[in-house]
Amino acid sequence: MRRLFVLIVVTLLSACASTYQQEVVSAPNSKLDRTKSVLIATPKNGAYATKEYPASGRQTAIVVQAAFARFSNQVVVSSRCANLACLQDEGKQSFTYYMVPEILHWEDRNTEWFGIPDRVEVKLVVLEAQALRVMASVIIAEEQMGDVRRRPSARLVARADQEIC
Repeated sequence: MRRLFVLIVVTLLSACASTYQQEVVSAPNSKLDRTKSVLIATPKNGAYATKEYPASGRQTAIVVQAAFARFSNQVVVSSRCANLACLQDEGKQSFTYYMVPEILHWEDRNTEWFGIPDRVEVKLVVLEAQALRVMASVIIAEEQMGDVRRRPSARLVARADQEIC
């Protein structure tokens, strides 16, 4: 009986799978200047069908902040702003770059073990603040099955910084 239990656990753990896709909407035309500051919007919470995932917008903004903190000494999340117009008002003359994440799709399932994967898709636009020029835009998507340790957006954004920084 014990061997059967161990075999089932090993089988389930080995069945964990993840697919990752990144689509570059606007290719980076320059790298971020590491000495400059970044202001990040907090996107609206993700939803699927009628279910909204509370704090998913804040979680996404924090993941973007963590990913880009390696490339700038001042990376700030605006908890008040969800769009570019608001970032412009809040960050006048103080920030060199704006980052506007948008949750396009969010399914955070509790049923991974039944074959229904988490699905997350986030669009990240990086703008040069003074000229409002789009420096880069990427759509990051992931489908994850069987990973109960991490939240969806935490698995995504870390790879986008390689494109932009």
